Amino acid sequence: MPNVGNCGGIYETVIIASMSESCNVRVSLHNCASTLCTKASIQVCTASANAMPLEIYPYFSDADDYVQILKNPSEDSILDGKLRVTDEAGLGAVIDLPGMEKYLTFDSRQKL
Repeated sequence: MPNVGNCGGIYETVIIASMSESCNVRVSLHNCASTLCTKASIQVCTASANAMPLEIYPYFSDADDYVQILKNPSEDSILDGKLRVTDEAGLGAVIDLPGMEKYLTFDSRQKL
């Protein structure tokens, strides 16, 4: 149960899945970090021949302590228990910068 966010990213998770495939073992990605982690996990599942169904955590975006960082979370597009693999560039994630502004402590794009 590798977690893309904890084991070194997409590439390392694909390596873990490949090693387990050589032993005829399936991989069930552990995914409970964020909607951004879901986007990365979908990419690993599509790159792995032995991936089991992806675990989706019910992110409580209406809770006061949850910060939604994406404008387009994959969880919003679940249809019949399935997630669509994006055809957009990269992970297909659109970061909600205006929504995150109140959490910024420093913006490196601003000149001092």
